Amino acid sequence: MDSEMKDILTQILGQFDKVNEQIQSLSSRLATVEENTAQTNARLGTVEETTARTDLRLENEIGPTVQLLLENQVANNSKLDKLPPMEEKLDDVHSRVQVIEDVVTGHSQTIKTFKQAK
Repeated sequence: MDSEMKDILTQILGQFDKVNEQIQSLSSRLATVEENTAQTNARLGTVEETTARTDLRLENEIGPTVQLLLENQVANNSKLDKLPPMEEKLDDVHSRVQVIEDVVTGHSQTIKTFKQAK
């Protein structure tokens, strides 16, 4: 082989070596990406399990509890709706008691006056 052909082959081999290094680098990077993907998939599996447990808890525990709270709220609202008439009744009773107190006070003074006159 002549020297020019050797130089060309040497250059080609050099290029192949560079390509081979780049392929090895890419292979290494791809392995890292695959490892990261596996870790991400594992974490995603954990998140999916947690989500499933959360959904189950929402359905079995929290949903019925909220339903009971709403039912109690309806009962409380119906009691609160009865308060204004009750307030009016209490005002009426208070007024009547005040009148009775005034009458009793007046009668007590009249009795006292009669006792003193005796």
